[in-house]
Amino acid sequence: MADFKAQLAQDVKLVEETLQLYLPEQPDDTVTTAMRYSLLNGGKRLRAALALEFCKLLGGREKTALPFACALEMVHAY
Repeated sequence: MADFKAQLAQDVKLVEETLQLYLPEQPDDTVTTAMRYSLLNGGKRLRAALALEFCKLLGGREKTALPFACALEMVHAY
């Protein structure tokens, strides 16, 4: 169970950092501010973590699945 929690924490951190890159803060932009609020205001990121782990399980690279994992979170926040 400790391994699962550690891996989940690592995946969440990676997804959070990447989401910040995909949706950078833009002052005086109401739409971006609202999008960032919805997307980055906490969450378990379990969907994204599962996408990353399934990719690795099937022999893929985490970096390959990262855009898809972030897209899952974006659609979920929408």
